[in-house]
Amino acid sequence: EFIRKTFNYSYCADEVFIQTLIMNSEFKNNLFNKNFDNDHYACLRCIDWKRGNPWIFRKDDYDMLVNSKAIFARKFSEKVDKDIVDMIFINLKGEI
Repeated sequence: EFIRKTFNYSYCADEVFIQTLIMNSEFKNNLFNKNFDNDHYACLRCIDWKRGNPWIFRKDDYDMLVNSKAIFARKFSEKVDKDIVDMIFINLKGEI
C-alpha cells in the first residue's frame, strides 16, 4: 500500500523508487556513503554538470571515467560519440 500510495501519481517514480524504499528501511545504515550533499560520487556516479546539461561523455573522457571511483556514469550518446560507448563495453568485458 505504501508503494502504491507514494508512487502511483509521481512525476519520476522510476528515478526515486529504490532510493525512497532504502531510506525508509533498515538498509539505510548499509549505504556506501551517507554523504547527502548532492555529491554525485556519494552515489558512485559520474555526471558532469559543469560542461553540459549534463555533459555527454566522449572518447577523450575515457581515462577520467575508468580511473574515477564511480561505478555509474551519465550521459552517453552514440550519436555524439559512439567510440566512448564501444570503449566502455570493451572495458566491461575485460578486453582492455
